[in-house]
Amino acid sequence: MSYHQDWLMRQIEAISAMLAYMLTGKKTDRSIVEEHAETHSDTNRLYQKLHILVKQGQICEAENALFAAMEESDPEVPEAAVLFYDDLNCLSDDTLIAANFSREEILDGLKAVCTHYGLPVF
Repeated sequence: MSYHQDWLMRQIEAISAMLAYMLTGKKTDRSIVEEHAETHSDTNRLYQKLHILVKQGQICEAENALFAAMEESDPEVPEAAVLFYDDLNCLSDDTLIAANFSREEILDGLKAVCTHYGLPVF
């Protein structure tokens, strides 16, 4: 992995953690994902939908669905957004390339979430 990609991954991790705390009051870790799986909220269904699309290699479609859901003003959507981009950051470069997605797009998506929710863009 190139230095640039490693740096991007670390930046995405730091920004995801900051956003998770600012938007939800929670830290990003795998326990949040497990907590989502146990609940029956609208956000859980959104996150499950995004997760399935990502597993199918349909990352662009998943991001489009996320942006559409953000427009609905559901207070739990920010957590799904943070988890989605955190999940994408865990994918290999090869998987992202195969889905026609990049780490730069992950960072851009996080910036879009910040802007949408009125948080300062880093």
